[in-house]
Amino acid sequence: MRILLIHLSPPVEAPYPLGLALVAAALAPRRHELLVAETARSSPRIIAAQAAAGTVDLALVSIPRGCEELGCRMMGELIEARVPVAVSGPDVVLRSRAWARPPARSWAIVGEGAIHSWGALPIWSEATVVDLVDALTSHGDASAIPGAFSGEGELRLRPPDIELWPRLVADRTLFPVEDYCGGMLAHGYPYTALLSSRGCGLGCAYCPVPSTPTGRFVGRPAGSVAEEMLRLHRDHGVRSIHIEDDRFAADAGRVSLFSSILRKQGAPVAWELPNGIRVEDAQNEALLEQMASAGCVALTLSVEAMHSGSATDAAPWSEGIERVETAVRKCKRAGIKTEAYFIIGLPGNTESDLRRMLREARRLPLDGVLVSVFDRVPGSLIPPADDSELLPARLAAIRRSSMIRCYSHPRRLALLFAELIKHPGRIAVLGRKMRTLYPST
Repeated sequence: MRILLIHLSPPVEAPYPLGLALVAAALAPRRHELLVAETARSSPRIIAAQAAAGTVDLALVSIPRGCEELGCRMMGELIEARVPVAVSGPDVVLRSRAWARPPARSWAIVGEGAIHSWGALPIWSEATVVDLVDALTSHGDASAIPGAFSGEGELRLRPPDIELWPRLVADRTLFPVEDYCGGMLAHGYPYTALLSSRGCGLGCAYCPVPSTPTGRFVGRPAGSVAEEMLRLHRDHGVRSIHIEDDRFAADAGRVSLFSSILRKQGAPVAWELPNGIRVEDAQNEALLEQMASAGCVALTLSVEAMHSGSATDAAPWSEGIERVETAVRKCKRAGIKTEAYFIIGLPGNTESDLRRMLREARRLPLDGVLVSVFDRVPGSLIPPADDSELLPARLAAIRRSSMIRCYSHPRRLALLFAELIKHPGRIAVLGRKMRTLYPST
């Protein structure tokens, strides 16, 4: 079969297309002909026309968050060109019935990995793709494949394939590191990304993950992850790696072994955890010190919501301020740059609650504060919205003002300028991110 892997480039940060690189690795033993197309270089119409002219047997479209409209256009052009197409990404998993297009030969891939990194880094269910390709190759019944929804019949989710995915190493030949080495804020360039685990297992009410089969934590062997990092440094000159796990530190023993292997090799590459680790996982100071000695230079705490220690009506997912501050100080003592995620607009939030929480966040010795607006997606265990909730426009204004206040603080401005001088490659990415705060610029 000729299979076309289509990468949609996000408008702000442009991470390494890790999901498609893992799909390519899963398909490699089948010896199909794999091709690559990118919307950053060609329009959806041109890609679809070339796919039809080149008799492509299946197109796989990876749809990051923020690219849903572009993904719809790409899918529509492929269907019009009569090219079979499968799509995946966060929105595809959560709104599968809206993406399947019967009677066209199209599938929404909704297996174990695709909700990962709710943002610009869609990860596929590789086992589902392999089964779909095998069925199409043998002219079998693709409708019977769990995790591949064609819009007709029952939507069947697929549990994690704990045999296949931990053995996969991203295909860096089809997707060369050098072609995607500067699209993210990183502590060194060339940059790239990898996964060392999937799933979380905590089941927070605001998160869509519990409604998908990604709920449980599945980690790759520590030696395999360390070897991949060392090979990326040796063969591609990579200086900074983003480990994009949902919950990297869930298995402390695995992290300790991984850190030990890198430390024995001289910790030649800087790595960071931008997707967030839980506050409770950052209480282990000995583990943080091991991570730092192995090259961990930065992490982001998934605080999400925060309350005062005396609060009796706090939401069960919120963290106490003192506990958050303890985690931040432990990370800083280990020498790890520390940022934190906060969510605004959760049920029960008043404007005064939010401003108080964000004021406390700015007081913490954080290197950065990242604020997002709660998005009630299908699968969230939080009940539907009511009239008392703040309007999206008001939440967006609160987010914008809090981010501006955070980064206009003299200490953080000094840190930012120092980082830009040290890593000039960050300037272009930072400019795109600033335009999300100042849309008119």
